[in-house]
Amino acid sequence: PLKLSLGLNRTRLLACVGGPAGEGVGELFASLAAPLYEVYGQAETCGVSSVLVPEAAVLGTQGRPLPGLEVRLSDEGVFSVRGGNVCLGALEQGEGRPLADADGWWRTGDSGRLSTQGLLEIDGRVEELLTRRGGAKTAPRRLEERLRRIRLVRDAMIVGEQGTGLAALLTLEPDAAARFAVEHALPDEPARFIESSVVRGWIAQQIDQVNRELSEEERIVDFALLPEPFSVAAGELSSSGALRREAIAGRHARRIAELCATARTRPRPLTA
Repeated sequence: PLKLSLGLNRTRLLACVGGPAGEGVGELFASLAAPLYEVYGQAETCGVSSVLVPEAAVLGTQGRPLPGLEVRLSDEGVFSVRGGNVCLGALEQGEGRPLADADGWWRTGDSGRLSTQGLLEIDGRVEELLTRRGGAKTAPRRLEERLRRIRLVRDAMIVGEQGTGLAALLTLEPDAAARFAVEHALPDEPARFIESSVVRGWIAQQIDQVNRELSEEERIVDFALLPEPFSVAAGELSSSGALRREAIAGRHARRIAELCATARTRPRPLTA
């Protein structure tokens, strides 16, 4: 009945492109027995580099490279690809320039890992990586996905300065916040709602649960609630819904500075 109501009862194939679907999305479609193919690629590779097929799906990965396509990782964890689908070059200001190096490898700019089964695990763009305590790199997208599973959370952006702990900018899911306000007899006006100690305490508990699944260096040590969701109109989201991190950082610079200051000195559970 649910598949019918969603218009998926006659679906034979669903493809997710443009970025990792995330484990939650994969789990949803798996529960519906709707075949979701996760496709990783770029315009420079004619759209496809790897495909995660449902019958061999490992949630959280982007599948295996296409036949005939080679993939390698640099020491920094950045993917390069080589194969017949890599475009010969790009046109810039009327002049062509080659994409690949002399050996045919094209650097994608995406960071991640190759699993022991040869599956790609894409974390995000290399420029998005945050340097955490100890010098290791953290891919914010993976942590943000976990935070968005919290009932009240709509948007999440991980922030942090080099060598500090990590913190999060969060926006609220309006419908969930309205229900929470009724359940706990709280004001439903967003600016007052986010200042409630009940709301902040509840979200802190949820983040501490997320932290239990993370390494000590990856744990989120502070957060800020924003009164309005990120939006395309405000320049905070792309047309596809992706975070525009620089725009968000510029608009909320003061809050981020406060979070980073706290993150330097607060490596403990939020509810401690």
